[in-house]
Amino acid sequence: MREGGKGFESSNAIWDREIVGDSAPVLVHTLAGQPHGMICNLLRQRGMLEEGDAHVMLYAWGANSYIPWHTDGRHSGAVTVYLNDRWDPEWGGHFLYKTQDGEIASPLVPRFNLGVVVGCDIPHATTRVEGIAPEARYSLQVFRKKLSV
Repeated sequence: MREGGKGFESSNAIWDREIVGDSAPVLVHTLAGQPHGMICNLLRQRGMLEEGDAHVMLYAWGANSYIPWHTDGRHSGAVTVYLNDRWDPEWGGHFLYKTQDGEIASPLVPRFNLGVVVGCDIPHATTRVEGIAPEARYSLQVFRKKLSV
């Protein structure tokens, strides 16, 4: 990865194999404290995140990184917010999801400050970030923790 991974303490190497596939590394930095609280509060004010505990992370998607089709069944929902101030559609990293009838919806191209809310049972994926991308694709990932029963 061009940035050298500075400030990222983890990667997709610790994710379940079925949601990694042959992806290049996705670097992960967990946010805590004040940034965590501010992000959760803003998302809740906008109706994008329910009350309760959540994991908040910054992801850096380098060349050839992606995530294959999966659901977020281990969580009760997720929010992705795209952070790059510019992103060309030719650079890949598009968000894909399946509609209720199983059709693949039109790809969502990352756009600065675009927020996407995904239910825990919605099949979704991302396309590979292409090697021509001049920088990593950055996203804020928020996963709502499932309530213990």
